[in-house]
Amino acid sequence: MHLNLLGPFLVLTAFFATVASAATIEEHSAHLLKWLREEGGFFHPDLEMRRLDSTDPASFFGMFAKNDISIDELLITVPTSVIVDSGEVTTHDHTDLQCDTIINLTQQLYLGDKSEYAPYVNYLLETQHAGQLPSGWSKAGKK
Repeated sequence: MHLNLLGPFLVLTAFFATVASAATIEEHSAHLLKWLREEGGFFHPDLEMRRLDSTDPASFFGMFAKNDISIDELLITVPTSVIVDSGEVTTHDHTDLQCDTIINLTQQLYLGDKSEYAPYVNYLLETQHAGQLPSGWSKAGKK
């Protein structure tokens, strides 16, 4: 089963990369796209992952169209095999603020390269700031 949704892939790529160098985020994007395709996913050939300004390593990193794409063309297909879900959580030592998906993601983060989601996990570990999950936000941030 495949999900023809842009949303999960946007979460998968997390659009903002402020910690990693330009080379690192480019490498992670290439690994994510390779993994997506190997798992049976699709990424439109007229889309690319890059910085808005290639000369500025701090500029916005995201998905851009290289050419016009008609409104009815499929952009991305994300196979369910690359979406971190509740999985088979091996522990239930968590608070009410943490669902099984968060627990599974945490377990995958600990596995790193050994995780079945290694391209995504490594992307998160090397490019994203801690505390981005709602359960880690401050009270003010939750409002």
